[in-house]
Amino acid sequence: MRFRILPLQKISILCLSAVTFVSASCARNEVSEQQKLQIQESRKMELALGELAQEHYGPALRAFDEIIKRNVSSSLVPLATFNSGIALQGLEKWEMAAERFRSFISYQGEARSTKGAESFYRLALSYEAMGDDARAVAAYRDAKSRMDVLGVEIKVEVLARLAGSYARLGNEDEAIKNYESAE
Repeated sequence: MRFRILPLQKISILCLSAVTFVSASCARNEVSEQQKLQIQESRKMELALGELAQEHYGPALRAFDEIIKRNVSSSLVPLATFNSGIALQGLEKWEMAAERFRSFISYQGEARSTKGAESFYRLALSYEAMGDDARAVAAYRDAKSRMDVLGVEIKVEVLARLAGSYARLGNEDEAIKNYESAE
């Protein structure tokens, strides 16, 4: 089953903030070893995001995995985890992608962010691709409960896919309600 991967936004605010912070520190010519490592990791993240944007999923995944493995405590790890899930979806490695999105969700906790809501949507896509409509419904419902932070295109897709999952499970009432909401 082939899914359309929605276009990526430009560099994430998280990554951009890290680059800005490190660059500002470097401008004062007070570059510590820690700051040098942050600069290197920010550059790796930019390169990985570039590979992902070009749909070079294998190289992007390797780069994100390297960031995750080398920087357990880094603020880049959640972003790398989220984007590695997208790369895994592009490679149609649905179970591994689902695990990455679950990990990202655990990083986020109860915070309501666009990436958090999108991770529920992408988790649901992975479950749907694996044929697990019951879990897809649960994840789509979680995404639906956070729709206030999602873009219009994803909102419509969440509702339409939730309707399709309900229909496959035989719940016609919920399917019709969500299809109507998607229109």
